[in-house]
This record gives sequence, C-alpha cells and structure tokens, in this order.
Amino acid sequence: LVCRENAWKVHGAIAPDAAVEEFAASLPSANELTALRLGTRQKHPDIPDSEDVQMLFNVEHLIEGTQLVHSVQLWNLDGVSSVTASCLSYLLQEFAALSSLGTGSARGFGSIALDGYERGSDAPDLPTPDEFLQYVRDNRVESIDWVMSSRKKRRPAPKAAE
Repeated sequence: LVCRENAWKVHGAIAPDAAVEEFAASLPSANELTALRLGTRQKHPDIPDSEDVQMLFNVEHLIEGTQLVHSVQLWNLDGVSSVTASCLSYLLQEFAALSSLGTGSARGFGSIALDGYERGSDAPDLPTPDEFLQYVRDNRVESIDWVMSSRKKRRPAPKAAE
C-alpha cells in the first residue's frame, strides 16, 4: 500500500531519488485509504433451521484509486526451461489483463489496473508466452489424461480405531 506508513518500503519503486521523509510527507496515511463496508446476509440455505437468522459482516477495503506496489522475484533463471519461463510470462500477462484482488471480487469489488511489469536492472527479459501456449496445444491430450489419472487413484480407507 502506497501510504505514509509504508513509505520506507515503497519509495525505491516510486521515488528512488527522493528522501524517504520527504516522500512520506507527500503520501496519505493508511486510514485515509481504507473504508469499512457493512452487510447483512439473511438466508442460509446450507444451514438447517436458519430461517430468520441474520449474519452481520464487515469488510475493510481499499478505496478506489489506491496505489499498490508489488513484485515478483525470481532468484535465477539459469536452469529454468524456456517453456517454464514462457509460462511465467503468460501468467504475468493474464494477471495484468484479468486481475482482481481480495474479497468481494465476485460482487464486482477488487478490480485493479496494472502499469505492466518492469524487470530489474540486471534481470534477463522473459520470453513471450507463445512457446508455453504452443506447448499446451501440442500436449493437450496428454495433459488432460495426466490430470484425470490422478482422479482415478483411490486412497485407502483409514483404518478403524482400535
């Protein structure tokens, strides 16, 4: 969360040339960026005899327009296959395109916009997602068979207590 309380941690990503104290003074406090949403749930079809039972709840959330800084760090791409690196590239691209964050995203809350990923100064570029997508197309049947085979395996029943 880009706020006064976290200035020491995020200033390197946002304002690396500014002094931390000066940067912090320009930011809102965390309590200015959060709000509390209250709600009531009236029906509990999954709970027997729950007619007329009401559940009160609250969710603390970030207000619209709040800025966040996040990072993904790979220690080393040496030894990582090009398909795996391409898969990471695909996942980052999908996250940027379809991203939501936190509770309530099913109700339309938590949509986020990303500026895109920037690699570190000494980090290699990731490949495009194309190699991974081609690998998925080429291995579709085998992948489905592999996933479905794990569903066929049955675990032994637990032994009865003696």
